Amino acid sequence: MSPTTRDGGSATLVTLVAAGVVFCVAVLAHYEVLSYWFTGGDTLTLIEKSRMRTVEEATQVFTSPLMYGTNFSIIVALFYRPISNLSYALDFALWGLDPFGYHLTDLLLHATAAVLTFAFVRRVAKDTLVGVLAGCLLAIHPITAEVVPTPARRHDVLAVIFVLGSLLFFISAMSTTRSRPRRWGLLAGSILSYLLAVGAKEVGVLAPPLVGAWFLLVAYDRGYSVPRTLWRGLKITIPYSIVTFAYLWWRFRVLGGLGGYRGGPWKVHEPLLVIVSKYLLSLVYPVDLADWLLSADFQFVPNVLYVLAPVTLALFVYAFVRVDDYGTLLGSDPGRLAAISIAWLVVLGAIFVGFGRYSLRSGYVALVPTATVLSLLVVTTGRDLRTTDRSSISVSSLGTAAVFCLTGLVVLSLVWVSPLVYPYDDWERAGDVASEALPAAANTYEEGGLPPRSVIAIAGIPRRPGPPAVAAPRPRARTIAYFYANTVASWIRLTHPDSKVATYVRPSGRPPIGVTTGCDSGTHGRTLRTRRTRRLRRTRPARRTQ
Repeated sequence: MSPTTRDGGSATLVTLVAAGVVFCVAVLAHYEVLSYWFTGGDTLTLIEKSRMRTVEEATQVFTSPLMYGTNFSIIVALFYRPISNLSYALDFALWGLDPFGYHLTDLLLHATAAVLTFAFVRRVAKDTLVGVLAGCLLAIHPITAEVVPTPARRHDVLAVIFVLGSLLFFISAMSTTRSRPRRWGLLAGSILSYLLAVGAKEVGVLAPPLVGAWFLLVAYDRGYSVPRTLWRGLKITIPYSIVTFAYLWWRFRVLGGLGGYRGGPWKVHEPLLVIVSKYLLSLVYPVDLADWLLSADFQFVPNVLYVLAPVTLALFVYAFVRVDDYGTLLGSDPGRLAAISIAWLVVLGAIFVGFGRYSLRSGYVALVPTATVLSLLVVTTGRDLRTTDRSSISVSSLGTAAVFCLTGLVVLSLVWVSPLVYPYDDWERAGDVASEALPAAANTYEEGGLPPRSVIAIAGIPRRPGPPAVAAPRPRARTIAYFYANTVASWIRLTHPDSKVATYVRPSGRPPIGVTTGCDSGTHGRTLRTRRTRRLRRTRPARRTQ
């Protein structure tokens, strides 16, 4: 074995071990979800509407809106996410109604996203340490506690996986060592991954802008002339544009338009500053830590001044002092990684601003660039400090130390409030509530001898926990949802295949978890109560119906 082969084998082994570490950290951070019951208000409805037991059902999954035929598609929003639906269909074929299988899929998908983050960072920066730290930060970030524990939110995880796949394929295609057929094959893989990303969730549209940003970085590094850059950029843009127009055309046919949230309370636009503040602070500033230490909730907008402004100023000072040639920086591996990460954050921010609001669970897609930038800053400044001459103190060394301390504190605080440290078991309690209430509702349907097309009125469904009277003693998930009226109907239809029941929410003030049943003709009418009445007495009734 030659020394070159031996070195290559060692590097491959190190890479595999590093990827394994990232994978294990992701699993350790969220393995408790494997014991949860079905969580999330839309999970069972997604499972029901994604089944492919017949050719007709399989056709409907690819030719119908998300959760077609329910009040979600009729009243709330029109989305087209066939790849996400396909994941639920595969789970149902493998696991039936065993929640373990669905949570296992979510856990493996999250670990895959973390490993792909490692692969992306290592591929661009050619630095295994930065890649491992970035992958681990994505794996344990507090935002993951809003997404991983509920199968209804795997759309974001799938979008991240396919966006990273598209970008990795394109980066490999741009390598000068690739032959022409190999290069076009990789480009086809990038385009296919992009199509899968938008099929998983609409946020997958950020793949082409990232591909374009990477091409410009490569063109700058290789010194392409303006005509050559325009010509090659046009050739690369055309395939992505064709796929985008084809996707939009099909989406328009399926949804009868571009889709999105309908009017009413689901289409409330937040102020620009609020959106930007929520977006940035949720990624780098663990508000739950402040709640715990200071026993007070912080507002997002003031914290932009108190937290982000000093950090941003310090980074600009560091860049001004340390960087002598910005052209050389953009031509370096760390510089390109930082540039593509910033482009990722900016494009996502523009999407959220255009959408009109930001939710914590939407921040999962932004964890890749966030983890990348933090890891790059910590490792780079740490290495600079290690090689700095301690006998003389300069402005440059002080700036490096300041950036290292600031980013190090952000990383440590994120770890401190991460699912690796705290259980975030709010989702487990939500699953416990559903595991008793939903089977009880199904039993009342079966024992009552109701017709298959009965209409059931549900009273007192605990949609989500109310805000705590005092600050939480530990970090908590902030976007918990128990279940909706459509969840009850989906569970009955899933467990009783001949049932065609519909549900609606009974006006508030009725006994909690009361079930009033009736048939289409109105000849039946009775009130039946499920268990857990006392525990759920203080919860608010659901507003969504089916």
